Amino acid sequence: PKIKKGKEKCIVDSNLKNLRPFIACCVVKNVSLTEEFLEQLIQLQEKLALTFGRKRKEIGLGLYDADEIAFPLYYKGMKDNEVKFAPLDFNNKMSPLQILEKHEKGREYGHLLNGKLFPILIDSENTVASMPPIINSNDTGRVTTGTKNVFIEATGLNYETVEAALKVFALAFIERGIEVESMEIEYGKEKKECPLFKSKKISLDKKLINERTGIGLNDKEIVDLIERAGMNVKINGNKLDVEYSDLRSDILHAMDVVEDLLISYGYNKIEPLPLRLAVSGSERKDSLYLDKVRDSCVGVGLQEVLTFNLTSKEKQSKKILVEHDKHLVELANPMSAEYTVLRHLLFPGLLEFLSQNRHVEMNHKIFEVGRVVSVDNKKESKVSEFENLCILLKGKVDFNLIKGHLNAVTESLGLTYDLTPNNLPFFKEGFSAELKISNGLKGFIGILNDKVKTNFDVGKEEIALLELNLLESKE
Repeated sequence: PKIKKGKEKCIVDSNLKNLRPFIACCVVKNVSLTEEFLEQLIQLQEKLALTFGRKRKEIGLGLYDADEIAFPLYYKGMKDNEVKFAPLDFNNKMSPLQILEKHEKGREYGHLLNGKLFPILIDSENTVASMPPIINSNDTGRVTTGTKNVFIEATGLNYETVEAALKVFALAFIERGIEVESMEIEYGKEKKECPLFKSKKISLDKKLINERTGIGLNDKEIVDLIERAGMNVKINGNKLDVEYSDLRSDILHAMDVVEDLLISYGYNKIEPLPLRLAVSGSERKDSLYLDKVRDSCVGVGLQEVLTFNLTSKEKQSKKILVEHDKHLVELANPMSAEYTVLRHLLFPGLLEFLSQNRHVEMNHKIFEVGRVVSVDNKKESKVSEFENLCILLKGKVDFNLIKGHLNAVTESLGLTYDLTPNNLPFFKEGFSAELKISNGLKGFIGILNDKVKTNFDVGKEEIALLELNLLESKE
């Protein structure tokens, strides 16, 4: 689109830096506004501010009678006691705070301003044009079918976004053959001319089009379809050099160009191909294996429970008498002290479950199959992940009873194990052992000591438990 370089300018004050610092504007010359065209412009203004502008937070747009404005314009931040003007559809002059209280648009959009400093657009004769993004003044901000020259401004928080909105509005005039003049915006020592329509370029392989679309297109057809999408294209060997408007912020990858080509071609014209390969889905072997473990546990009268993957360092170390456990994977920015680490062991979660259900008459024979995570500096990811099984029995229990449950599970899986006495800190001395499973994985089994039972408030009844690795996760 062609823009004529105009002579008007707008000077921006630096005190708007933390409020609404950016403005882009232009002047439209010799307009013949009909009621229908004017209504379309107002609808476009509202839609841009509502959607692209996020209800005027990011972008607010204003239309003015340019003949009523004495250029150059000044865009500055002013205090409530420094300015008064009559807002649109009002005859009495008001301060900015009064407008926010009494005018409909002020009440709707007043939350966008800080209430201390107000963005004001004012001309060289001290006539206020508007208080962006709230309301135009009644002096210059009324555009009618009799208006011949229109001033357009967009204000917001980001210059590129503001200029893009202004370009969309300017195109509504340019496409009708109406002349649009650019303006110079002064940001201190920096000067910008807007709107400036620029182009962007992207290159793609020709074979990408036919590979991804399945359509056999020759060079002439490819060029024609891309040009119909509003882009310029040149063939450079096996490459396509595509040039498009900088308004097309949706083009991020070569496939976006292919998508536009398909839209030009017509999706309904693409004939679907029959499937050449029949495939069927199935459960993963790991999932089937873990389900078999669950079935084995249910078969010996255990009830399954599920606990959280996230827990606290206290439950995974201090409460089980393992101080400063080096295996724990900690969160960098935890939201709660209760959820600061990923669980390294399952049984602290089951003990917490028992504590919270002491008042309930239930079968205190429970199990859980779940993932645990440990620090492992030998691995690229720096962690090891296992699917573990934990069985916990409470009441009249002993070592032989929990060992019987271990036998039932391992036999159902076709595994064997070896027991090695090992005094772990959370077990009674002489009543614990380390497990070495025939598949190369490990675990432990034993009777919980009184200190840990007190820490978790699970009562005085005996608690026997075992925990073992079922398989190592490869994900």
